[in-house]
Amino acid sequence: MKRRFSASRPALPGGFTLVELIVILVILGIVSVAVLPRFVGRLAFDTRGAFDGVAAALRFARQQAVAQRRQVCVAVTAGGLAITRAQAVPPAVCNGTALINPADGAAYVLNMPNGVAIVGSGGTALPATIVFDALGQPNATAGLCVNGDGSFCLTVNAVSGYVSVP
Repeated sequence: MKRRFSASRPALPGGFTLVELIVILVILGIVSVAVLPRFVGRLAFDTRGAFDGVAAALRFARQQAVAQRRQVCVAVTAGGLAITRAQAVPPAVCNGTALINPADGAAYVLNMPNGVAIVGSGGTALPATIVFDALGQPNATAGLCVNGDGSFCLTVNAVSGYVSVP
């Protein structure tokens, strides 16, 4: 049996009307203006990234002191840090010879982004120099916090040189 379609039967709607689409676009525009700045703000990401960079730099300095069997110094200021090493094995001391950053082959210097700063904690006053000896032990316990959009702190243990992140 053949089916016939009658012209008197109305067609079912097949999609959205132009008015419905425009209303949805207006609502999306309002929501994006209200919510998007929260996700676009970089300060939270910069703060966490700077903290991770400081922790990695301290761990790298300790590892290089043990590997090269010489002193490695980390000079820390509110605006960043720089890593130097002794020219020779002990009893030589850090003399400003830059430790090379394996990522780019240049001197290991870490600058804080805008709105982010390093502050001392637990009795550590900035500027400070953390000196790792050939056994990876620092000259004293050091506490540092990276402040920006939030505060992230770490401690360098005086006995082991371990960089602990609570």
